[in-house]
Amino acid sequence: MSGQIFISYRRDDSSAWAGRLSDRLSSHFPSNQIFMDVDSVDPGEDFVKTIEESVGSCDVLIAVIGINWLTSSDRAGKRRLEKTESHSLADTRSGLHPSDMNSPRLVLP
Repeated sequence: MSGQIFISYRRDDSSAWAGRLSDRLSSHFPSNQIFMDVDSVDPGEDFVKTIEESVGSCDVLIAVIGINWLTSSDRAGKRRLEKTESHSLADTRSGLHPSDMNSPRLVLP
């Protein structure tokens, strides 16, 4: 299916914004074209595999970057950007593949 939209976000600082964005997109696109993990990953599915496949096959990746995206840390105090298993960073990195057409935008609340 073409026209797949993937919404990448960090739950701790931008889940509300990502949710509203998903709601607005749903009024213009069929819900099966919008991927947001809480709505699109079924219980029992391999979360990481599903995310990787969805990012790899999307036509549009929207990275919702909240105010704490750069400084967000885990319980041990290590910045999430420094962790190789950071899903949000991996999503964004995959979405900025040099062979794809990119159109970065900064949107402030």
